[in-house]
Amino acid sequence: MSRIPRTRCPMISRAPALVSVCVVCVLLVGCGRSGQLTVQSVHDVQVARGGAFDEGVYGFADDNHLHVMLTEGPIDEPATALHLSMFWRPRAGRTAMDERGTNVVVRYVVFEGDQVGVYGGGGFLWTGRGLGATLTADVRQALMNLQDRSDGFVDELGLAGASGVFTARRDDGEALRRVRALQRRVSAALGYPRFVQLRRKSQSSRGRTL
Repeated sequence: MSRIPRTRCPMISRAPALVSVCVVCVLLVGCGRSGQLTVQSVHDVQVARGGAFDEGVYGFADDNHLHVMLTEGPIDEPATALHLSMFWRPRAGRTAMDERGTNVVVRYVVFEGDQVGVYGGGGFLWTGRGLGATLTADVRQALMNLQDRSDGFVDELGLAGASGVFTARRDDGEALRRVRALQRRVSAALGYPRFVQLRRKSQSSRGRTL
């Protein structure tokens, strides 16, 4: 299958080693400015995609939902985009780590020319020590499959696992704007609406539960 051209992490044929290489690449070499996601077929470990994201932004859609947007390429016309919607936050020392636990909805969008594929699923998002001006986090044990595509998009991944490390800056308004821009672009490529409209943060909200 086609590879994303800006990805520079080496691709090898076994999932654990592949994830390790890309995580080290992010932390030590700077493979991606904001992070690296590895998406690999569950049924054929030699079929994989790697995305080195140029920029990440996060914010709260409301008091209970944190959203992250990672993009590769131009902000409003990315080659790939990762949208994470976290609905509860794990806390060090207080949250039991369960490999089957899920706290984030994952959407991975791939544009190939005028074609688009939308992968989606769930996984576990670890946010580290806190939610400040910059968020450093990693996606663990996410499983996705192709949920929607334009007629010419070819899916060779099938059921796929996704893992990666990223950083994102805090900007509630910009995160929401980018999610909506991605929704419009995907919907235009498909010819019908895609994604659920995000709710605005309530003006009367006090604090957040994440």
